[in-house]
Amino acid sequence: MKKLLILLLICSIAILSAIPLHIVYDLDTIFTQNVWHLSEYDLERVDEGSDDVAFAESADDLILKSKVKFSTDYAFSKRFKIVPSAKLAYNYYLSNTEKSNSSILLGLDFDYKPFKVDLFYGFYPGTYLRDYRDDTNVLYNGTGEYEKFEYDKNLYKAGLTWRAMKKHWFSGKVKMEEYFHNEYFTEYDGIAFSYELGWRGSFPGVYLDFSYAFKKFETEDDIASLYAPDADYDKIPSDWSYESNIYNARVRLKKIDTSNKNFKYRLVLDLDLENRFYQGSDSIHAGREDLTMELSPAIVFYFNKNFDITLDYSYLNRTVESPDSSVPKYKNYTDNAVSLGLSYKFDLFD
Repeated sequence: MKKLLILLLICSIAILSAIPLHIVYDLDTIFTQNVWHLSEYDLERVDEGSDDVAFAESADDLILKSKVKFSTDYAFSKRFKIVPSAKLAYNYYLSNTEKSNSSILLGLDFDYKPFKVDLFYGFYPGTYLRDYRDDTNVLYNGTGEYEKFEYDKNLYKAGLTWRAMKKHWFSGKVKMEEYFHNEYFTEYDGIAFSYELGWRGSFPGVYLDFSYAFKKFETEDDIASLYAPDADYDKIPSDWSYESNIYNARVRLKKIDTSNKNFKYRLVLDLDLENRFYQGSDSIHAGREDLTMELSPAIVFYFNKNFDITLDYSYLNRTVESPDSSVPKYKNYTDNAVSLGLSYKFDLFD
């Protein structure tokens, strides 16, 4: 929390010293059917009131996501400008309030046409996934009880976008994420690196976007190597290390005019796929492969240049394959979510 307050202070000083100030406020109201991403088996246990899933006040939830972004721009010429920004976010879970969280994202863009360089730092404190059993094992003195699986995260990201032609953009991004878990799950601490390539094209009536990313996460400790070859397989601490291929495709219709010159709309379709391969030797992760798909159609209504509303539906599904036949029973899940998003833009000191 102290770190977050320091960042907020630095951000506030930088923002207040800059004019004009561009502000974007977003408020999303989301109803999700499976907020904990529980398997069908675990959802049944929630209905039965099982102690193993007692952390879940309810399987579904209403989430209020509030975000405000501050930015300004320093133009040095028609081709070159610098854009500092800060985004503050707070997510409130109506039923499962312990999942509520906040974050801050600081950015610095260098726009020198036809290139743009983006630098970001983000801090995400107290992200709570769910409760897991903190099993006692050889390396770690676990409590043997269900404990909150919670972590803080630092995000560092750099990106380059090149407008190679009038209607085609190419991009590359590098991202590093540091995870620091609470005292019950320190064996999950580690660093993830992601490398992404993307393309965006403008065609008559439509924009198309495609990207591919490779992500690798490694825990700080090589857990399996600390055990003797004859160590009890079931007693090896859970190892979250993995590699994954991530694909994104997006289709956005260009804004469609109506009889009201100020009112326009567009249709959007997003498809995200992640194929994850775990590296751990424990029974939960050894030889495990996850395929996660999210399909999100949406419609955006533009009432004027400052105000728009988005209606969105999201279908999320994870399918797990593992040599241990019991793993999919606990790790497969499906979630359906609908959302209503409001966005308002305005300037101060202009």
